[in-house]
Amino acid sequence: MDELPKVAIVVATFQRTEYLLRTICGLKEHLVYPRLVWYLGDGGSHADHYQQGLNAMDGLELLGSHTHNLRPGANWNKALRAALEHVDIVLWMEDDFELQRPLFLAPYVKLLCDESSVGMVRLGHLPVNLRCETVGFDGRHYLDILPDRQYRFSGNPHLKHRRFVDAYGWYNENTNPGDTELDYDARCRMRPNPRIWWPVDLGGWGIFGHIGAVPSYGG
Repeated sequence: MDELPKVAIVVATFQRTEYLLRTICGLKEHLVYPRLVWYLGDGGSHADHYQQGLNAMDGLELLGSHTHNLRPGANWNKALRAALEHVDIVLWMEDDFELQRPLFLAPYVKLLCDESSVGMVRLGHLPVNLRCETVGFDGRHYLDILPDRQYRFSGNPHLKHRRFVDAYGWYNENTNPGDTELDYDARCRMRPNPRIWWPVDLGGWGIFGHIGAVPSYGG
């Protein structure tokens, strides 16, 4: 890989303005990568929430944005489709995770570009009761999350290649946020590839803080 590709940061949001601004601020302060574009996907919040999100992205390279009255899966799909029209790799962010220290994306982008069996790099905390195997790539250790336990997939911060979406499909557009994630996790446990890796050097609790307890879409 001669040049690092562009990565789209997709921030999915609904109503939680304080959380959204902290999410964007943490990324701006701590994320380290030379070629970033941004997309704001709003599932129909009040106009001030959407505008404050756009204002927080002022000066960044904005790939696009939308605000439409959409259920969670439909909102997420709309944002993801828009990003994948322009890039192959997406940093997925929901609006209640705050990056707390520097995160260097380049090693994980290189992994997704050069190792075609891997489709997603999880960047959030490591849940209890997963079954994993230790693997290595380019001098770094990872855990390969095996598909025989629940929560192999998580909507917490992650980096994914379009091959992941091609293999496992789009989000269910008819369910609440929790059930939408469980549905996607079930699909990701039906086959081993593309694989999901987790970087050991992030530490068990990761480097994103879960901001608060206000549920998305009311639960």
